[in-house]
Amino acid sequence: MMEVRWGPGVGDDTCGGPHRTMQVNASGVFASTAVHNRSSGTADIGNEGFALAGAGECTAGSKPVYRAEDSNTSGHALRRGTVSC
Repeated sequence: MMEVRWGPGVGDDTCGGPHRTMQVNASGVFASTAVHNRSSGTADIGNEGFALAGAGECTAGSKPVYRAEDSNTSGHALRRGTVSC
């Protein structure tokens, strides 16, 4: 299995790399709660997975985010960055 995802959640190099967090709303439908664009300076590569650290990981206003990249660009398949808490 290459990936499991639902619709607009994860964007790879075919759509510019945005990743969305989703939540089931009051109507029982998935709704986007945030859009996380590629980090500045990050190439438009095959980012297929996206994971945000929990709120308990917040330090100095940011927390880790991890992206899985299926092309293994420059020998890296897992990349770490940060997002604001």
